[in-house]
Amino acid sequence: MSSSVTPDPPELAASGQGTGRSAEPLRLRVAVIAGDDPLAEESWSGTARSITEALQSVFENLYVERGSFPRLFHRLDHGLRKASGRRITIGSALWFVRIRTAMARRRIRAFAPDLVFVISASGLALLLAREFRVVMVDDAGPSMIEYYPDYAARPAFIKRLRKSVNRRAIRSAWLALYPSSWARHSAIHDAGKSPAEAVLIPWGNNMRHAPEARVRELGTPVRLLFVGKEWQRKGLPMLIMAVRRLLAEGFDLCLDVVGCDRPRDEPENPQIRFHGVLAKSDPQQGRQLALLYGEAHLLVVPSQAECLGMVFSEASAYGLPSISVRTGGIPTVVLDGQTGLLIEPGDHPDELAAAIRSLITDPQRYVALSRAALRDSEERLNWQVWARAVRKLVDQRLAAALPGTAQVV
Repeated sequence: MSSSVTPDPPELAASGQGTGRSAEPLRLRVAVIAGDDPLAEESWSGTARSITEALQSVFENLYVERGSFPRLFHRLDHGLRKASGRRITIGSALWFVRIRTAMARRRIRAFAPDLVFVISASGLALLLAREFRVVMVDDAGPSMIEYYPDYAARPAFIKRLRKSVNRRAIRSAWLALYPSSWARHSAIHDAGKSPAEAVLIPWGNNMRHAPEARVRELGTPVRLLFVGKEWQRKGLPMLIMAVRRLLAEGFDLCLDVVGCDRPRDEPENPQIRFHGVLAKSDPQQGRQLALLYGEAHLLVVPSQAECLGMVFSEASAYGLPSISVRTGGIPTVVLDGQTGLLIEPGDHPDELAAAIRSLITDPQRYVALSRAALRDSEERLNWQVWARAVRKLVDQRLAAALPGTAQVV
C-alpha cells in the first residue's frame, strides 16, 4: 500500500542553484494538467482553458498535458452514473485515477517540472503531490459535498470517499488557489490547510468574443438575462415568477433565458424567450451569446447553490450589474451594493422582484453599478491580473524556501 506521506519535492531546476554561482532569477519548468484536455473549450466550461492560457502568459517554460485520457474509463464512470441516477461515481477513487492518468503522469515525470498546476482534479493532485510541488486550482473545498444537492444526494460511502481524497489533496498541495472566500474557508476549516497556503485570487471571464465593455444605461424594454443549465439550482423558476409579478405591475421588460429550454408546463410568453444552450466554442452560438450580453441591462441568476458562477464575471466584463443570492462563492464575484445586488438564501420571488425593481426604477444607481462592474472586471475579475498574482505568489514562496534566489520580474 502506498504511503500517504508526501516526500520533499525535487530540487528546482533553476539556474545558479547548487553551483556556487550568484543567485539568478528562477527559470521555472511548469506543467499543467486537468481531468481532461485543459485547452479543450468544453473542459470545465472553458475555465481550464482560461487558466492554462493565463499561466502561459507568465511562465516561460510551460508544458500542457493534453493527452487524451483513455475514453474507456470516462465511458465507464459515465455509464455508472447514468445507471444509478447520478448517485454512484468512481471518479474520485484513487485506483481509478491512478490507472486513468498513468500515461499522462509518466509524460509529466519525463518533463521534470518544478511545479505542477492541477486544475479541479483532487485525486490527480494527491497522486502528483507525492513527487512534485503541486499547485491546486479549484473553485470548491470539501464543503461542496453537502452543499450541492446533486452531491448531497449521493450515498454516504461515495461522499466519504470524495471528501477524504479532497482533504488529503488539499493538505498535500504546495499551494491551493481559490477564486472565492467561501472555497478558501472550506480548505482551511474543513481540510486543515494553512491559511498561508490557501490563497484567494479571483478569476476572470471565459468569453471567447471580446466583450462590448461599456457603461450601461437603462433602456426600453429593460432586458434581463439568465445564463445557466441547471434551471432548478440556478433559480430559474423563482426568476420567472418574479418577472411575471413585474409584468403584472406594468413594467416594460423581457427575459432572455440561455442554457435551458422552455419547460413543458411553462406557457409561451413573448416577453420570456428561451434560447437553449449556446456554446462559446461554436462561432455562431458564441456570437449570439455575446449579442445577448451586449443587449442586456441586468444579469439575473438567483442560484440556490453556487461555487462561483462564471457568468457573473462575464456580466462584469460587459458592464452589466448582476442580481443573485448571497450563497457560496457568489459574494466574492458580485459585490453587494457595488457591482450588483444580492438577496438572502431562502428569499422568495417577491424579494427577487423587489431587487430588480429597485434598480430599474433608479437610473442613477444603475449607472453607478454598471460603471463599478466594468471597473471590477478590469482591475480584479481578470485572468491577466490573476496570472500576475499567481506568478508573484509562486516567486515569493520559492524565494523564501530557497534563500538567495532572486524573483523573476
